[in-house]
Amino acid sequence: DGNSDFGEDVRWAQFGSAGVAWNIHKESFFKSETINQLKLKASYGTAGNSRLGGIQARGTYTYGNSYNGQPASVMGSIRNKTLSWETSYITNVGASLRLLDRVSVELEVYTKRTEDMLSNTAISFTTGQSSIDTNIGSMRNNGVELNIESENIKKENFSWFTSFNMSHTSNKILTLNVARLGSNNIVWREGYDKNTLNIVRWAGVNPRNGEPLWYDSNGNITNVYSSNNAVPYKSTIPDLTGGISSNLRYRNVALHMLMSYVIGGYSFSSFSRDVNSDGLNIMSQNQSINQMDRWQKPGDISLSPKPYWGLSTYSTMNSTRFLYRTTHLKLKNIVLGYNIPKSFLNRWGINSGEVSLIVDNIAIITPYKSKLNSYRQSMSGYPLETTYSMSLSMSF
Repeated sequence: DGNSDFGEDVRWAQFGSAGVAWNIHKESFFKSETINQLKLKASYGTAGNSRLGGIQARGTYTYGNSYNGQPASVMGSIRNKTLSWETSYITNVGASLRLLDRVSVELEVYTKRTEDMLSNTAISFTTGQSSIDTNIGSMRNNGVELNIESENIKKENFSWFTSFNMSHTSNKILTLNVARLGSNNIVWREGYDKNTLNIVRWAGVNPRNGEPLWYDSNGNITNVYSSNNAVPYKSTIPDLTGGISSNLRYRNVALHMLMSYVIGGYSFSSFSRDVNSDGLNIMSQNQSINQMDRWQKPGDISLSPKPYWGLSTYSTMNSTRFLYRTTHLKLKNIVLGYNIPKSFLNRWGINSGEVSLIVDNIAIITPYKSKLNSYRQSMSGYPLETTYSMSLSMSF
């Protein structure tokens, strides 16, 4: 492949893939009354990425400006003639299994190594620009995906099918051409997950005087907040994600249920920071019930520091105080349906019909007590509400 987005000498690259599969259950030596299907598969391939656009390698100037009363142009982007393909090397192995002609299992394991990652990085302002698109380093991704489908009951007037899926993914930055890359709470570093939070660690409230406390970069407790004490902490990527579905049918009545789950992972909540302002925003914003559990006298063990009306003690600065595990189980959807009998519909020239009651966003279970609020990421928007609806479908 060739791509003019890149430098003249590095715009050409070769990509390809190959795969193989073995249906073991079709072999003459394989005989089993339990295993109906057994398939092994593997693949390897390379893929290129050129997502930055078509002008980054060449550099640009913009016109329409003036200097000292004369027409002038201004540098729009810096030329980078070494800008080249981001290349991924992907290995995938998997297995398919069917048991007792009822249970199907799919397992996939993959690893992806990405070289010459593309990104926009900061450079010296003496160049006339603040950043440049370049190849910054390499990263490895690993993952496992599992899907299980089961026909639990399969009769003429009664059936029950369930499915379960699970996914685990992880990554690690192997090399980085800059010391660190990123902003806010996410900073890339060699040897770490690219989704690792870089943040100051919260040490709680001083029971003697109600002051907020943090850990410095060496792990010592301090009452002075400094962003220089931010260290790599937890990842925003969950350990496991997945879903569970159930389809139950008895004669003309069907019940469908869908759940999703997340295990592990952390989220920074600016919403929690704003509603736990320790007196700073008390006149302009609603506050969390956590603020009731505040320091009031020496010896108090409390969630929140001593409040100061309209003043900041830096307790609301970004820290692990406002991190939450994203572990949860969500009941997303229930559908109760009824297939109208054809004997009734045929009288009216209707081939088929179904009426359904649908409930969405039903419930969410988290490890947090009610007083700790939800871990919404910001104050914008509204939380998802439970909705009820009905549908009627017919075919003629």
